Amino acid sequence: MLNALARNRVDAIGASLAVLVGCALARRYAHQRGAGSYFSESTCLGVIALTVVGAALAEVATRFAGASTTGPAALIVSRAALLGGFTLVGGVLLIASVRIALLRAEFKDMPVFDRVRLDIWNAALEKFPTGAAQSAATRHITSSRWAPQLADIVRLCELQCNGGWPGADEAWALMPKSECESAMLTNEMAQAMDASAPLLQARDQNGARMAFRDTYNRLTEAAKIEGRGPKYFPSFGDDKVGALNMLAKAVSHGLIPIERAIECRPEHATEIVRMAGIKSHPLLAPPSHTGRQAVKALLANLRAKP
Repeated sequence: MLNALARNRVDAIGASLAVLVGCALARRYAHQRGAGSYFSESTCLGVIALTVVGAALAEVATRFAGASTTGPAALIVSRAALLGGFTLVGGVLLIASVRIALLRAEFKDMPVFDRVRLDIWNAALEKFPTGAAQSAATRHITSSRWAPQLADIVRLCELQCNGGWPGADEAWALMPKSECESAMLTNEMAQAMDASAPLLQARDQNGARMAFRDTYNRLTEAAKIEGRGPKYFPSFGDDKVGALNMLAKAVSHGLIPIERAIECRPEHATEIVRMAGIKSHPLLAPPSHTGRQAVKALLANLRAKP
């Protein structure tokens, strides 16, 4: 049987058929995905040529083995290795050609990038942290049917890099100015304030503000690159009414959930809910009949005690 396989060149015939079928399937798939006009027919010719070369080398190996004492099993293995290797390379080329055709069809309206366009893109994107543009491009490709334009990438970079962080000037304005004031802070704001504290004590307001800005920008830039958003925590002053106003504003602005605000001042839970402008909340629901009866029973028990 091995002699018959080696003699009749069944492996070469099988490899040729596999390549022809692969070329036909690749071409059909590209047409089904709307990329038929971008599929390179020369790739099929190249794959067929590779198979022919593999078959020719296999024939040389067969003639060389025939002149030696090599058995039919070794001959079959050597021919299979040659034909299989060339066929595998041809299959990889076919897959790559189909993928290139799909990409060209998907971004057919995207203009060719020349040096001027590259300079424009670089100038628009160099202000963003390293990796932001690549992340924005990946997000656009996976979420949009249209080719990415510069405005799309810049917008996604801004959304990604801002991440809800207040600017340095806004953060400076949010810092409490006295022991009475309450404020919602982040760790970055607190660290920046610590850096500016010596200058504040020296009554150098401008120097303190610049030190705050530099430290805050450095810390938030690192947080943006790492993909971290701001995490707010309350810093309470002596003014109790101001503290409630601060918590209500934090809830209405989405800085903290209402549950977190209530945990901070549970004795004023209903006030915080109302001040935050929440219309529907269990604390605002009228007492039920069962609840009224329970309260009456509790008051009666308290009055009954000596």
